[in-house]
Parts: sequence; structure tokens; C-alpha cells
Amino acid sequence: MRRIAALVGPWLAPPLTVLAVLLIGRMIERVDLPETPEPPPPPEPSVQAEDLQQLQVRLLDSSGAPAAAARVYLLEPALAVAEADDQGIAHLEYLGGGGPFRLWAWMPGHAPLESGVFAVAPQAGFTFSALLVPELPTGLAEIEAVRRLLLHRLETTQALQGALVTALDETSLGSPALVQISDVDGIVSLHAPVASPLWVNVYAPGLPLDPAWLLANRRLEPGEGTETWLQWQISVATLRIEKLPPGRILDGGRSAPAAALPLMLVPPSGLVEFGPLPPGAYHFEIEGRGFDVDLKAGAQRYEYADELASAAGRSAGPGPDQGQGSSAGTAASRTDRKR
Repeated sequence: MRRIAALVGPWLAPPLTVLAVLLIGRMIERVDLPETPEPPPPPEPSVQAEDLQQLQVRLLDSSGAPAAAARVYLLEPALAVAEADDQGIAHLEYLGGGGPFRLWAWMPGHAPLESGVFAVAPQAGFTFSALLVPELPTGLAEIEAVRRLLLHRLETTQALQGALVTALDETSLGSPALVQISDVDGIVSLHAPVASPLWVNVYAPGLPLDPAWLLANRRLEPGEGTETWLQWQISVATLRIEKLPPGRILDGGRSAPAAALPLMLVPPSGLVEFGPLPPGAYHFEIEGRGFDVDLKAGAQRYEYADELASAAGRSAGPGPDQGQGSSAGTAASRTDRKR
């Protein structure tokens, strides 16, 4: 038998080798190899700090002195907010090219300042006008009084500081609205006729008079807030975004009604905070990526690093959660938002 095997073996080896190759080839054909997922597209070039433009505005009060601590809002070509220094100079940083430029400013004891529209960056300074208070005839001074409001956050009972407050005399619709900003204790003092009802709007601190930033409104009945302080608790939201890439520009705003927030340069800590804000839907973009936040009343925290990990998981292929979560472009871009 050994002699027969030795004689036959060399003749059988080639056919057996071919048969083994064929069988292995069929087994390989039956295996469904996973497709290699396409790599995600590279992110758009991120906005750097050097892309920010600088606008310097000089403000004077009605006497010609520097308007120190005046609050200045750049409304066009992008939203920016700054406070004038001791020399009455405000430094505004914004993203964008040339004009048109439009400013709005406020300081206590003066009428709000509206710059009009400039095709190029304004070079001259601006002067506030004194707030005109009509003199009342002798014996009739009691018809006007100070209406005092005390604004607090509903969720924490902390004072609502820096809120922009407007009040309109409903009996004199042609008169300009009273404008005040709540102080560190949340106090607002409105000089208005005692017998007049007032319609009062409260806007988010550091943001312009835009319906998107309205925190609350109400009607003050005649005499309300004169003899005793009117305590007003307002529901607001705050947002803390963590683990952002330092040195990048965070672009964000409210989705509906659409309105842009000021651009934020991410500090070395990677932490950016917003608020008080009205609760609602917000959209943010950084490094060419976008994410949405459904902002509720109270304090809310969001980690951008978690969003990156989630996006990486989604790009690896379809999964049970495909289609959920945030994505870029789901809300209005900055150019579509109101400034």
C-alpha cells in the first residue's frame, strides 16, 4: 500500500490543489465584506480671531464730556455690543467687511442715540441729547411720579441686571418710549404720569431691541409701582457651552424668530456662556460644524466635544439613531438672521 500511495500521490496532488483553490474561492464569494465608509468631508475653514474687524466709536454726553459707561450696539453689518470706557470710547469687534454701518446707544439721563446708516465706518464721534422732561405747572407735579420696578430671575430669584426696559404711555401713543437699563439690584425707575397705564417690555441684557430677545412684557395699571415697589419675576435661560476649541469664533443665534447673537472668541478654557436669554431654539456654528440647542428656562450645559464624538459615530455608517441629533445648517445662517 505504501508503494501504491507513493506511485499515485504525485499524480493526485495537482488536481487536489486546484479543487482546494476552487472551494476557498467559493467560500470567499459568499462572505459579505463590509464596505469601507467614505471619510467625512473636511470641515470648512474655521473663523480665526484675526478675521474680526475693529470699530472704534467715541461718545459724548449732552454737556460734551466723555460718555463713560454708555452702552453701544452695532446693528449692521453684524451684531456687537460694547461699553464705553472713561474716555467715552467703545471698541466693537465684528465679523464682516464694509458697511453699511448702523449704531444704537444708550446712557442714563439721555435720549437713546440712533446713528442712522453710514456707507463706511463712521469717523466722527456721536453726542447724546439730554432727556427732555417737560416742566409741569405749579401744583400739578403730583401727576408725575417715579414708577419703580424690581426685576428678578424666576428660577433663581437673583436680580436681573442689565436688562433693557422700554415703557410706552398708552394715553400718549405719539410720545417716545421711556428707555432704562436695570441696575445691579434689578431696579428700574420710570418717570411717568401717575394716572397713565404703561406698556413695559423687558429685553435680554446686552442685546438690542428686537422681538427675538424679548424676555417679558406686561401692562402697568395707573399708579402701579409708585407707592410700593413692583416686584416682577421673569423666566430666563442661561447656556454654558464647554469643550470648545480655543481661539476659534463661535457663531450663534436664535432660530425662530431668527436673530444673531454677538460673535464669541473662544478663550483658552474652551468655555463660553450666554444669558440671560429667552428660552427657545438656538443654532451655533464653529469650525464649519453646526449644532442645535433647545434652550429651556433655567441653567443649561452643553459639551461640544460630545457633539463631535456623536458626529464621528454618525459618519461611520448608518445606525439605529441615524437622523437624530444636531447637524449643520438646520437653522438659519448668520446672513439670514436679523441683525
